[in-house]
Amino acid sequence: MTVPRLRALQAQWLEAPPVGDLVAGYLQYKPPAPKIEAAADPNDPSGIGSLIMQFPSGFVSAER
Repeated sequence: MTVPRLRALQAQWLEAPPVGDLVAGYLQYKPPAPKIEAAADPNDPSGIGSLIMQFPSGFVSAER
């Protein structure tokens, strides 16, 4: 895709946004966070790296 074509597409979307984006915005839809698969690292004998990867946001929720 060329830059002029991209700019023309963006200009068109300002006038008439895609319907799916309008519906998602109206419903305040947020896609689920991608799940990160923790792989065992042979250089991490304690396993702390895989534990840290289970909480990509850095927050641990007390709710289940």
